[in-house]
Amino acid sequence: MPRAVVVGELQVLELQKESADQRETGLTPHQFLLRTRVLHALALLRDTRRPVTEIAFDVGFGDLSNFIHTFRRELGCSPRAFRETTPAAWAAAGLQTQGAQ
Repeated sequence: MPRAVVVGELQVLELQKESADQRETGLTPHQFLLRTRVLHALALLRDTRRPVTEIAFDVGFGDLSNFIHTFRRELGCSPRAFRETTPAAWAAAGLQTQGAQ
């Protein structure tokens, strides 16, 4: 089988998988990736005192501005504002607290 045909079939399979994933999660692969990164950042902001910039890069954002914009779009507040909320507010939102380190 020619290489171009194999590559074409693999691309079709990948598109079918992405379509199935999107139906299951309601998110595109890119949206799912961003949501996963923000949730990871949320845990680091909640459980550590690491700088916001360091967290942004560690979870996969290429620059701080993009991280803050995405975080705010997903959660309705900036990373700093989230960190400044009280453990009582985290509990009300259904988030477990492990104490800041």
